[in-house]
Amino acid sequence: MTVINAKSMASDPVKIRLHYGGKVVEDPVITYVGEIQWQLIEIDMDKLSLPEIVDCAAEVCSYKKGTFSIYWHLPDMPIENHLVELKDDKDVKDMVYVYGDNPFKVITDLYVNLIQGEAQYSDPIGRDSNDQMYPVAWAVVEGENNDSWGWFMNELYKCLDVTEGGKGWTLISDQQKGLLNGVAQYWGNAEHRNCARHIYANWHKKYKGDDLKSVFWKAVRAYSEADYKLAIEDMKKISTDAVTDFIKQNPKCFCRCYLVTDSKADVVVNNMAETFNGFIIQSRSKHIINMLEDIRVAIMTRLVNKEREMVNKNFIVCPRVQKKLDKEKAKAYKCNISPSTKVLFQVKELDEVCVDIEKKTCTCRKWNLTGIPCFHACAVYGFLQLPVEEYVDHYYSKEMYLKAYENYIPPLPSEKYWPQVDLPLDPPPIKIGPGRPKKNRKKDPHEDPKKPGKLTRHGVKMSCSVCKSRTHNIRTCPNKGKVLIQPKKPRGRPRKIPKMLNEEGPSSNASTTVASEKPKRGRPRKVPKSTQSSQVTQV
Repeated sequence: MTVINAKSMASDPVKIRLHYGGKVVEDPVITYVGEIQWQLIEIDMDKLSLPEIVDCAAEVCSYKKGTFSIYWHLPDMPIENHLVELKDDKDVKDMVYVYGDNPFKVITDLYVNLIQGEAQYSDPIGRDSNDQMYPVAWAVVEGENNDSWGWFMNELYKCLDVTEGGKGWTLISDQQKGLLNGVAQYWGNAEHRNCARHIYANWHKKYKGDDLKSVFWKAVRAYSEADYKLAIEDMKKISTDAVTDFIKQNPKCFCRCYLVTDSKADVVVNNMAETFNGFIIQSRSKHIINMLEDIRVAIMTRLVNKEREMVNKNFIVCPRVQKKLDKEKAKAYKCNISPSTKVLFQVKELDEVCVDIEKKTCTCRKWNLTGIPCFHACAVYGFLQLPVEEYVDHYYSKEMYLKAYENYIPPLPSEKYWPQVDLPLDPPPIKIGPGRPKKNRKKDPHEDPKKPGKLTRHGVKMSCSVCKSRTHNIRTCPNKGKVLIQPKKPRGRPRKIPKMLNEEGPSSNASTTVASEKPKRGRPRKVPKSTQSSQVTQV
């Protein structure tokens, strides 16, 4: 928290700037790592107290009271070994006394140090500069085969002005054979990744269990080859055959430790395609012209809206990427920094890594692959007192975001204004499959169910309700009709029988009527006078 005194009078307001999101590190010297700054506010000097400062910090930093401490920095001194903790109002008075001697400049820095608990973050999914979906092209084909995928990849190659066989481009897809052939034919020099989720769906059919699932994704998400090998060793302890089949899938196409670092993306799953499918789910059930028109209008308006959201905002790094960076900065306080040169540093947390701020590389390879500084690099920039945001890759900047959304889709008039064509319009060959067309994707058994509290019937062996055998069901039971099937008991608690009905029996209709009628609750209803007089007259 930076405190600036506007005047020398003690009753004048002071301006306060919060520094939070970091950690006070005492080894080798006292430093504050991974800070985030907040805008200035004004507080009266005579009302300045520790509870007011704590309330302000808790509101801005989203921390609970009692989970953080506040330090103030002595003026005109380096931050090392010159941080004093604010424990009571006496410390605040001492700090104010220092303010009075330096009226017209920045006097001290106050830092919020988190003791326990963390700020709330969210970790959303996307693929543009702001980590969101950005559609490039779409088409309607008769089926997923070699001809369709070959045509589509060729048209995409020409529309994007790709050269040298796609060198410098990165594609990710499932292992559909027609798609693989189309990519190999037209995008031979591009990096082609395979979706790890589709690979796991096939691999999981033979190798089940939470332990194997955990080590599978541990190996896939390992940024360094050393961590990848440790995950493979853990997998080998569980099943050697699982490791053999895992290696057969070619890990260089879906494991992060083998991915190329030029694209600055650590994507190993093809969620972007599923996101687009969900985006057009309602349009897909319409007629082909109406479907394409709905998709065109939806993408056209999306491009404009996304540009309007960002054009007037002031930031260096796109907001969603900034949240990822804040997560790394929050973990940076655990690191100890040992400088080697002006650009080389040795960082120690659980393991020791080397950080090169000139080449923007780290031994853990997370910074190399994503373009976002890892917590090792954030610790180094905090040690050098440099803003981390300025060293994020330019792909995540506002300039690149607006450059991507400056492209637009032109508007089109309705069909009434289209040019008339006298040539006959022949429909394409129609291939109708059996059953009703499926709108939703078929989920694998291992995926999260829609109702988490209810178990599915997957893996349950069938049994016959007649002879109780597990080899068949009631439809093919040989004893069907020979064995009397006992009726199922009704669910729930059995219904109570009234006492009067139970004693007298069902022979008396009058008693049954009396017993079955329940007394009405509440006061009896009032009868109007006119109704009473008419009843007396009739009698």
